[in-house]
Amino acid sequence: MKPQRQIEAEIQAKRAAVMATLTKCTAEGRAMSDDERLESNKLQAEIQTLESDLVRARASLERDLHAADVVDWPDAYRGAPRPGATSSFDDDPPSPSLPPLPRRTVRTISALFSGASADPTAGMTGMRETLSRCVNGHALAGPLALGTEGVPTDGGFAVPDATARDIFSRTAEQSLWLRIGARLESMVSSELKIAALDDSTDVDDEVAALKAGWTGEGVASSAQTLKLRRVDLHAGKLVVYASATNELVEDGRSYLETLMTALSSAIAKKLDRSILIGSGLGMPLGILNAPACVTVDKAIGQAAASLEWCNICSMFAALASGSHEKAVWVVHPSCLPELLSMAINAGTAGFAPRPGFESDGKGGYTLLGRPAFVSSRVNALGQRGDILLIDGSQICIGIRKDITIDTSLHVLFDSDSLTVRARFRGDSRPLWDSAKVLADGVTTVSPIVTLAAR
Repeated sequence: MKPQRQIEAEIQAKRAAVMATLTKCTAEGRAMSDDERLESNKLQAEIQTLESDLVRARASLERDLHAADVVDWPDAYRGAPRPGATSSFDDDPPSPSLPPLPRRTVRTISALFSGASADPTAGMTGMRETLSRCVNGHALAGPLALGTEGVPTDGGFAVPDATARDIFSRTAEQSLWLRIGARLESMVSSELKIAALDDSTDVDDEVAALKAGWTGEGVASSAQTLKLRRVDLHAGKLVVYASATNELVEDGRSYLETLMTALSSAIAKKLDRSILIGSGLGMPLGILNAPACVTVDKAIGQAAASLEWCNICSMFAALASGSHEKAVWVVHPSCLPELLSMAINAGTAGFAPRPGFESDGKGGYTLLGRPAFVSSRVNALGQRGDILLIDGSQICIGIRKDITIDTSLHVLFDSDSLTVRARFRGDSRPLWDSAKVLADGVTTVSPIVTLAAR
């Protein structure tokens, strides 16, 4: 098995490669190409394999720490001076008769020093005092720079978190909205403010309250003011928490790995669902609840829980200009029978529309020439939101803290159980604050279009 640090480095490099592709697509205002999507899926599969290896490497280390009831002191700690010191342990006298350490003490010291600087005794009177304080439960005499943000003083949840710069990781691997090209923003604090043009109407050919006009030579023009608005993101917290006995973790084949994967999936599913239907209060503002969403009416006399070709055409007509080359369809699996059997009536017969819902030849689908994603994370057939036409670049997802998996042996120490917590901090909302009224004063368009309930 590869060393733990090598596995972590490979995971970070592959995540960076996928993030670079996402960033490039976002900057160019487009969804991933087929080649980019295949390469991204390949990298994500490799990441999942490496994460499995990482879990096994950590579990192996855990077993090694539990292997013996006591751990003897290395010879280096029995009186040999360390480099640069005139005597052992910062002038402490040598003690060749040090007693064996209980394994629990070794685990405590290992956890405390796992993220420390190269010299863990810096700022302390001596290594012997440092270890003595650890064993006896006293506060450390000097500063100890742990690599984890917000570690409780009792050592709980001591697994280092990913940094805020690693905004991809598990979130993008499992999130529907990120896969369709949603805009990613890294939040350096709990709030992120994005300035945007207030451009909700094309009436009189205005752009953010600016109107151009023909004028003659020497005729003065009136000064106008650009109208701006602000998109505010407020980081909410999404948490799922589980526990398991240490016997189950030790004896269950790949149990811990499976549990961590399930926790990560639970966070991603809830995040996706909130981006769709969230209230905006302590959670994302869902696209179906956003003022920018255009809901196309069903056809007159349309049957319940059905889809008709006129619904598809009306939704495409409501898509904002500039989004036609970037938008994708997202449909619930229950919509597939309707889409696959869709026909246009002609006299006593009918024919399949072209380009209708059809295979793209690469394992996916297209509808009116645009990619179509099938996802259970949208609403079921017949409900509003069972089929959506979305320009993902107009959905902003702010990530304050990516999905992190933390473990602790201390919370349920008395029952000999391991606790595992998955956590995410972020927010999401459409960049448009309303649909746009075109110059005719009647037609309304948006980068987010759905169909009314039927």
